[in-house]
Amino acid sequence: MKRRDFFKFSGFLGASSVLSVATADEIKAQKERVFSLSFKHKLLEKGKINRLWVPLVTNNDYQQTISNYEVITNANEHFISDLKNPTLYASFSDENPSLELNFKVKTTERNTDFSKVNFNENEKLIPEIEFYLKPTALIPNDGIVKEFADKIVGKTKGDLEKARAIYTWVANTMQRDNSVIGCGRGDVRAILQSGKLVGKCTDINSVFVGLCRAVNIPAREFFGIRVGQSRFSNEMGKADANGVAKISGGQHCRAEFYLKRLRLGAG
Repeated sequence: MKRRDFFKFSGFLGASSVLSVATADEIKAQKERVFSLSFKHKLLEKGKINRLWVPLVTNNDYQQTISNYEVITNANEHFISDLKNPTLYASFSDENPSLELNFKVKTTERNTDFSKVNFNENEKLIPEIEFYLKPTALIPNDGIVKEFADKIVGKTKGDLEKARAIYTWVANTMQRDNSVIGCGRGDVRAILQSGKLVGKCTDINSVFVGLCRAVNIPAREFFGIRVGQSRFSNEMGKADANGVAKISGGQHCRAEFYLKRLRLGAG
């Protein structure tokens, strides 16, 4: 199995679709890319009322929308929520519900040189970061998850070193299982209890997140879409010779973890 690199992150989008494409319009020297995205949704289920929720782009320092959302639809009503994680909502009574969404987004490649960072192990976490230590229904941080995490890190000291030990274990131990539907459920306890350390991206990344949280390292899953050609691997995103990517099946999950008071060193 090829070693997956959780320590290098690229920008990717939070969205989903039935039929969708992304076109790379621009590549700059500073590794910025601009994509034109088009999502076309057709609801196959019939009902008196049909509702659709489409997660949109979460703007941050490595991905930003640079156009308004163009919505073409026969919905009775539709609106975009004014939330940190924006979502397009639409409801239909038409027999053939459809929605097309077009917009542009700019992404910037990002990575961290961990050889040049300093962090304060005694930092008191702010609530927004401490939130990512909490257990969830599918990602507990006690029981078998805690047992695995403690065994993996052993006597290792330091958050970065512990995260690296967990990453190495996950990368060398877990296997991709293409028979799993979609991206998987990310049920960490069930995966570890089964003894079958396999799954799709959500399963593998959720195990990493759960193990990190169990040793007091804030971590989270990050969901989105691979929108263009990756310079690392087609598995991380691919496009044709014209830069057009069919991204209907490009949904993906990655993992992030937080280092206390992380600061890039000089040099």
